[in-house]
Amino acid sequence: VTSEAIKRVAESRYGKREYKLLPNGIDVDSFSPQGPLIEEWKEDGKEIVLIAMGRIEKRKGVVYGLEAYKIIKARRPNTKLMIVGDGPEKKSIEEKVSRERIEDVHFTGRLSRAEYEMALRTADVGIYPAIGGEGWGIVVGEGLASGLLSVVSNISGYDEVTERGQP
Repeated sequence: VTSEAIKRVAESRYGKREYKLLPNGIDVDSFSPQGPLIEEWKEDGKEIVLIAMGRIEKRKGVVYGLEAYKIIKARRPNTKLMIVGDGPEKKSIEEKVSRERIEDVHFTGRLSRAEYEMALRTADVGIYPAIGGEGWGIVVGEGLASGLLSVVSNISGYDEVTERGQP
């Protein structure tokens, strides 16, 4: 299993057994602070680029990230939010942004592997507001390996990636 969180799920479904803990690996050659950036993300003069990455579905909590962004935007107007990914909640999130006239929110859709790596290096802060169901949080680990300051939900899958909030 990849995490203690997944171990607990496995034990609840298949009973207590001896499970070997083998966390996901991260290609630190690809996910590192050094390398090309997505220059267009910085061309509009916004000083802080926030990024929310992953499947856009309820359990990923994108709507909560958007609510947090509204607070940040009110205090730091020179900020923008890049929402990377696709999923069943994308249309409703786009409609919310339009309906509430939330400025400087950009939807990129899915990125290629190379663009994904560059996006993690380009952004200033990653926001991961998942509400549960995370086994280990590979996107958080890849962001951290890329030097991305990350704000994560206090859930078990992310807890292991971030070593319980410790650097």
